[in-house]
Amino acid sequence: MIFYFTGTGNSQYVAKTLASEGELPISIVDCLRKDRYEFTPAEGEAVGIVFPVYYGGLPVAVRQFIERLRLSSAPAYLYGVMTYGGSPAGAGAMLRDQLGEAGLKLDAAFGVRMPANYAVLYSIPSEESQQKTLRRADVRLERIRAKLARRTRRIEHASAAARAATAAMYPGYQRARKTAPFHTNDTCIGCAACANRCPSRAIEMKDGHPSWVKERCSFCMSCVRCGAIEYGSKLTGKVRYKHPMLRKTTGHGDHGSTNSAAHDHGGTSATGHDHGSSSTGGHDHGGAAASGHDHGASSAGGHDHGGGDDCCCDDGGTENGHQH
Repeated sequence: MIFYFTGTGNSQYVAKTLASEGELPISIVDCLRKDRYEFTPAEGEAVGIVFPVYYGGLPVAVRQFIERLRLSSAPAYLYGVMTYGGSPAGAGAMLRDQLGEAGLKLDAAFGVRMPANYAVLYSIPSEESQQKTLRRADVRLERIRAKLARRTRRIEHASAAARAATAAMYPGYQRARKTAPFHTNDTCIGCAACANRCPSRAIEMKDGHPSWVKERCSFCMSCVRCGAIEYGSKLTGKVRYKHPMLRKTTGHGDHGSTNSAAHDHGGTSATGHDHGSSSTGGHDHGGAAASGHDHGASSAGGHDHGGGDDCCCDDGGTENGHQH
């Protein structure tokens, strides 16, 4: 049983890759929107939670899900997998603590770098760079799969230094989650995909266009993936990243290219922030960062959106970020 939270598809891909044959990963966004929190693990079954790192910690949606999660019996093996750009900081320790508050014991946590994608703070890497990162991620995932098969008990990114990094960065996540800067551009067709995907139910359709009805959201950025939604002027003219499995070559949807104007009309299964670069604030999306989400480059704050592994991982690394 694997639960996942994703915004650009990175963490969804990880969950699908690690799932057993015939196993269908469960979207945390779907669970939140349908108030589905009770599950029954089979005898001896492992339970996994896959999520992007935001500001060195857990996305709000993941925390809400864990708080409400009810398992009929303790899983034989409970693990987490964090996607990030720069560094997961102390996200492993935060996951352990959050699960502990819910009466669950975390046995292991692993991290994997995914492509940078936090366009709010930086330009998305080239397609060639993305493919290189994805190839390395596949190698890393094979190692993680082997560890899961052995039921290795190890929580990466839980050192005192990692926890201190999260303590410094994570408060910025609350400040970054404001919805006021979101608005549509003239390419919006009113398809409502953004409202259907939003884990915070912060978007409602009014007069055929999305309207942000809550002051704060999870800041997963799945709504901007289509290219029809802006965040102030920070996304204007920029490419929006989507994992290749979410891209389509035809039709008016996830178009198969990273064109910022391509409309992504997927459902609620693709939410969360895997941005993959690093920055001085906001989500750390994929690079080295001292705070925030990991967005794929080095930064001081933000969501972990798909960048490099730190020294605790097999892949080498950076500091932290916002991963979607």
